[in-house]
Amino acid sequence: MAPLLQPDLRRLAMGLAAFGPVAHAATRAIIRVAGQETYANAYAASPVLTGYLRSTVFVAYDSDGLGFSAGATARYFEFVEDGTATRPPRPFVRPAFDQAVQVSEFAINVMLNRLL
Repeated sequence: MAPLLQPDLRRLAMGLAAFGPVAHAATRAIIRVAGQETYANAYAASPVLTGYLRSTVFVAYDSDGLGFSAGATARYFEFVEDGTATRPPRPFVRPAFDQAVQVSEFAINVMLNRLL
């Protein structure tokens, strides 16, 4: 499984960047906080047996600062997150990401109300 992405959030962020430098800087800050929240929540919620999976949780930001990827680099990450034929899924990155998106959407709406 590839790192988790949120193309809708990225499209929204790029659209907001059209409002000008102030909106662009605010959007980048919101995305940065969303990435930090995703990392913190995924790290905290990751299942721990040896701690290796938790130690490989990451967030990587796009070069323009308007998007990010989140996941874990442990080779068994997909099996934990998505489950297998014999093991149920134990998602920890996707719920963390979804929560960060909700908070980001709220922050973006607040920003839009201030700009408009």
